[in-house]
Amino acid sequence: LKELIDSLKNKRTEFYEVAILILLTQVLRLRLSVEDIIEIMGIDIPRDVKFKRDPAIKELIYIRRKSREFKIRSSSISKFIISEVANYAEITKVLSKVVDYSSSFYKTNKYRSILVSIVSYSLLRSIFSSKQDKKKSKFILNFYNEIKEKSYYSRNDHFRLQYAMAYIGDEKFDLAQNCLDAAYIYSKAMPGYEPFLIDNQQARLYLKKIQLGVSTDPVSDLLSAHKLLDKKKHAPQDNVELAIRLYRYYIEPKFMERFTEPFAIEQYKECCRQAYAHIQRWKIKNNNSVKYFQLEKDLVKTALRQEEDI
Repeated sequence: LKELIDSLKNKRTEFYEVAILILLTQVLRLRLSVEDIIEIMGIDIPRDVKFKRDPAIKELIYIRRKSREFKIRSSSISKFIISEVANYAEITKVLSKVVDYSSSFYKTNKYRSILVSIVSYSLLRSIFSSKQDKKKSKFILNFYNEIKEKSYYSRNDHFRLQYAMAYIGDEKFDLAQNCLDAAYIYSKAMPGYEPFLIDNQQARLYLKKIQLGVSTDPVSDLLSAHKLLDKKKHAPQDNVELAIRLYRYYIEPKFMERFTEPFAIEQYKECCRQAYAHIQRWKIKNNNSVKYFQLEKDLVKTALRQEEDI
């Protein structure tokens, strides 16, 4: 498969880039049509005989000339090529072209959705992030660095939030904090907007620093995180479970070890008690008596421990 892709790249670079874009459309769930790809890449792929007859293209993509639609022959192969075979610098180049094109039509829901999806950290991470492969793990940050000054993203709270998540994952906490600060500022431009997702990542940053032992004030960071997670009021669209899941940090052994003084231990145990109460409120509201049972059990156990046991 690698030889097939390399042969395409060596023969016609523009065909290679078109193929990468079509595969990215599948892998990143972008809603790009054949007409969009023609405009982005400058090749009329349904009519270009050389493109359609290339062995690599025929192996990967089926293009219907009459309906001007394309079909990926294998989604699993698409993901493998994008994550394991294709050159990351070239992927960044192709994605940047998609950003430039979509930015011209950002007022249209379709293209605004593409601009949101293409920078989704969770989606990109599922494809490109790997602790075993440094090039792969750095790709997301390199891509964000490439597009951060583009018009649509330069003052966009969603993009800055994704950027912060990538920096937290890379344990670059100062840079993550800068991105979160920017996300908060840009979100204020939207009247009535509640920064629930930004709050969650701010809390995650505090908790991650405590867990890794790099927090200069674990008690203060814990209380700041807990205040964000334990908010009583939420917008209807907020998924409160995203906050609840972060309580799992509280019960990790390395996290517990950061609280050694009596005052710190008591503050920590009180946060565990309040986290348990938060989960109880959620379960009653959602009529769910089973979910998070083990987390509740561990929080109660921690809250009742003697100081010398923590």
